[in-house]
Amino acid sequence: MNWVKRLLGLLLNDDFSIQQKLMNIAAAATFVGAFISFVITFFQDIDITGSLTTLASSLFLLLALYFSIVKRREAIAALIAIAFADIFLLVVLYFTSGGLFTGMPLWFLLGLAVPVFILRNNKFIYLSFITATVAFVGCILVEVKYPSVVSRLSIEDTASDIAVSMVLIAFIFGAVFRFQAYVYGKQAAKLKKKDEEMYAMVLELQDTLEKLEKANKAKSNFLANMSHEIRTPINAVLGMDEMILRETKEADVERYAVGIRNSGQALLAVINDILDFSKIESGKLEILPAAYDLYTLMSDCCTMVEMRVKEKNLQFLVTNNPNVPKSLLGDEYRIRQIIVNLLTNAVKYTKTGCIIFSVQFERQDEKNIMLNLSVKDTGKGISEEGIGVLFNSFQRVDEQQNKFIEGTGLGLAITKQLVDLMGGTISVESELGKGSKFVVKIPQAVVANDSLGDFYQQYQNRSIKNERYKEKFQAPNADVLVVDDVRINLDVIGGLLKQTKVRLDFATSGEQALGLIVSKRYDAILLDHMMPGMDGVETLEEIRKMSNGMDVPVIALTANAIAGAADEYLKAGFSDYLSKPVKGDILETCLMKYLPKEKIQITAVEKKSVEESIPAKPLLERLNFIDSATGLLYCANDENLYTDILKSYVENTRLDVVISTYNAQDWDNYRIHVHSLKSSSLTIGATQFSEHARLLELAIINGDFEKVNASHNSFVAEYQELLVNLKKEL
Repeated sequence: MNWVKRLLGLLLNDDFSIQQKLMNIAAAATFVGAFISFVITFFQDIDITGSLTTLASSLFLLLALYFSIVKRREAIAALIAIAFADIFLLVVLYFTSGGLFTGMPLWFLLGLAVPVFILRNNKFIYLSFITATVAFVGCILVEVKYPSVVSRLSIEDTASDIAVSMVLIAFIFGAVFRFQAYVYGKQAAKLKKKDEEMYAMVLELQDTLEKLEKANKAKSNFLANMSHEIRTPINAVLGMDEMILRETKEADVERYAVGIRNSGQALLAVINDILDFSKIESGKLEILPAAYDLYTLMSDCCTMVEMRVKEKNLQFLVTNNPNVPKSLLGDEYRIRQIIVNLLTNAVKYTKTGCIIFSVQFERQDEKNIMLNLSVKDTGKGISEEGIGVLFNSFQRVDEQQNKFIEGTGLGLAITKQLVDLMGGTISVESELGKGSKFVVKIPQAVVANDSLGDFYQQYQNRSIKNERYKEKFQAPNADVLVVDDVRINLDVIGGLLKQTKVRLDFATSGEQALGLIVSKRYDAILLDHMMPGMDGVETLEEIRKMSNGMDVPVIALTANAIAGAADEYLKAGFSDYLSKPVKGDILETCLMKYLPKEKIQITAVEKKSVEESIPAKPLLERLNFIDSATGLLYCANDENLYTDILKSYVENTRLDVVISTYNAQDWDNYRIHVHSLKSSSLTIGATQFSEHARLLELAIINGDFEKVNASHNSFVAEYQELLVNLKKEL
C-alpha cells in the first residue's frame, strides 16, 4: 500500500493546481483503463489493431504525465493527451473496433468531457470540444457512406466491447468525481479551519477593542478627574489672588500677587495642553469660526508674552503688511493659541537678541486670504535631527542641551494639529546656534476689507496704564444662588461678585439648594457639577420640576473641561457653562446675559467708556430696535468691530437652516442653530430676540414640542424682521 500512497503523492503534489491534479488523475485512470483494455483485447485476440492502438494511447498518456509531473508543464501535457485522443486515437479505434454500434460513443463522450475538467483556458476548452465533436461526427458520416471501412465485430465481441467501455469509463469518471469530492472536502476542511481561525481572531479583536475602549474611557475619566481635581484648588488660588489684586494698595503685595497669577496661569496652560491633546486625539476638538478683530488678536498675543520678554531683556518687534484685512472670520481662540505657543517657545529658547513676530497675507479672492504668521528668534536653534521630531507629542528636541527648559513637549504638537484642522500649513527653518523661524499659513475668510494699518505703531501708542478693577455692572436687586460643595469656591464667587452688589445665597449641596429654591425665586443659579450625594445634573432635574425653578437660568460652574463638556451640559438642560477657574470679567459677562435687564445697572465708567469711544453715532442712533449699548460693550467699545459684527450677523444668516431643520423635525440641529442665535443675537444687542431664542431652546431641551410649535413661527418672523431692519440700517 505504500507504493499506492507514493504514487498518489506524486500525482497529487500540493504544489499542483486543482486542474493539474484532475488531469493527472484522469490521465492515470485512463492509462490504467487503456492498459487493462489492451491486455483483455490482446489475450482474447479480439482486435490486434485495436489492442496496439490502445497500447500507443497508453504511451502518449505516460508522455502527458511526464510533462505534467516532471516538467511541470500542465498545459502542454493536457494538449498532448487531448489532441492525441480526439484527433488520432478515437478515430483509429472507431474504424478498427466496430464503429458506431460499439463502446466508441462512450469514449467520444469521455473525449468531450475531459477538456472541461482539465483545461483552464476557455479558448482551449472550446477548441478541444469542437475538435472532438467534428471528429466523432466525421467518423459517423464516413461509416454511413462507406460501411466497408469499418471493421465489424461479432455480436459477442460487440457486447464485450460495450461492457468493457462502460466499466472503464465509469471507472475514469468515478476516479475524477471521487478526486473532486476529495479535493473539495479537503478545501472545505481548510475553509472551515480558516473560518474557525477567523472567528477566533474576530473574538480576539472584539476583546482587544473592548479593552481599548475601556482604556480610552479610563483615560477620559482620568483626564476629567485630573482636570476637576487640579482646577478646583486653582480656582480658589486664582480667585483669591484676583481679590488681592483688586483690593491691595501695597506695591510689594501687588507684585507677589502678580507672580501668583502668572504661575497659576502657567499651570493652567499645562492642563489645557493635555486636555487639548486629548480632544485632538479623540477627534472631538472642533474649529469654530466666528468674526474677530485681527488687531485685538495680535494685541492679546503680544500682551501675553510681553512681560516674559522684558524679564529676559529681549527685543520684541512686530511687523505686518498694513493692507492685511482687519476683520476676519476664523477660530480666534485657536489662532491665538497657535501664536502664543510659538511666541512662548521663542522666548523660552532665546537668551539674548530679539524675537520678531510678523503678520502678512496673500489674497486668494475678494472674500478669502491666506493669513501668514511667522515667529523668528535668535535663540538656540534646532538640530537637523530635532526638526524631524519637532511636532511629535510628549517629545522635546535636543533634550540634553534643553534639559533645564520647562514644558510638556505638547505645545508644538498641538500647534501642528490645530493648523492641520484649519486647513493650513506650518514649516520651520532653523540652524543650531543661530535661531529658528516658524511660519504658519491659515486660510481665513474676510468679513470686511478694512486694513489693519501699522499694528506696532498702534500697539506702542496705546495706553499702557493698568487701571484697577471696576465692575461691569451692578444689580443690587438681583438674587443669585451659588451651589458648590467646596466652601472656598463659594468665597471666591462671593468675592468676585462683591462689587456688583448682587444678592448672593450659598448652598454646599444639591439638597440644600432645593430647600432654598422652594422658598425663594432666584434670577440665576450657579451650580457645580461634581458634588457628593446629589450631583449638579440631578439637582438641575429636580430644579426644573419646581415652580420657582422651571425657567430660571442655571449655569454649570465646574472644573470639568474635557472634550465635549459644554455640549453635554447644554444637552443636560443647563443654560450656559463656565469652566473653573472662573475669571471675574467672564463671570460678570455671563451673568449680564441672564439677569433681568431691568435689574442691571451698567456702571458709570462703562457708560462713559462707551460714550467716549463713539464721538459721533449716526449708526447707533438708528439702531433703536436693539440694545446697541450692550452690543457695543460686548465688542470692547470698538464701533468698527461692532459694525463688522453686525454685518457678519446679517451675511451669515441662519434663517434657512432654522426653517429646514424645523420642517424636518431635526430637533438636535434645530436646537444647535437656535442656541447659536441666542448667543450671537445677544452679542449684537438683540436682547429680546436672544431671550426668545433662549426660551425656545429650553423648550426643545425639555421636550416640550407643543411650545416649540407654538413659538416657531413668531420666532422666525421676529428673526426676519431683525435681519430686514439691520440690512436697512447697514
